[in-house]
Amino acid sequence: MHEFKQGTLESGSGARVTDRDQAVAIGLSEAREAGDNVPPPPPAKKAARKAAKKAVKKAVVKSAARKAVKKAVVKKAAKKAVKKAVVKKAAKKAAKKAVKKAVVRKAARKAVKKAAVRKAVKKAGVRRAVKKAGARKAVKRAGARKAVKKAVVKRAVRKAAVKRVAKKAVRKAVGRRVAKKAVRKAAARRRR
Repeated sequence: MHEFKQGTLESGSGARVTDRDQAVAIGLSEAREAGDNVPPPPPAKKAARKAAKKAVKKAVVKSAARKAVKKAVVKKAAKKAVKKAVVKKAAKKAAKKAVKKAVVRKAARKAVKKAAVRKAVKKAGVRRAVKKAGARKAVKRAGARKAVKKAVVKRAVRKAAVKRVAKKAVRKAVGRRVAKKAVRKAAARRRR
């Protein structure tokens, strides 16, 4: 107690003792070690035992509750992850279906267009379709300028019929060979 009063008493861990009861306990334990006749420490009271048991139970319950909460959180997270995965799969399937539908629609539209073209060809007659195709090929082969020149010559010849004034104008504009051909064609048409 002298050491305690002086403030030099230390516990087993080396910390300074500030509690009087702790100082008494330390003094008794040192006396027992020295071999003095000191009565053993009194047994704990029932209330203290109950309190200790309750504290232990509370600690156990708290740790169990924490574990249960952790498990619940983990389960929730797992469920959310599963739901997300399911939603993603469903979205992918829906996207694939939409793409397939779009492709089918495109194909159907193309088929309808082709059918419409075929019907138009049948209605217009095969000869007209062949003529149009031939004219298109001629335009592609000869080039746009030649086709335009031929069209101009044909129009000029039709308008002027076979008059000399028209012949001269056509010869000047296009050239003798083309004009001669145009004039011959026009004359041949008149004969028919």
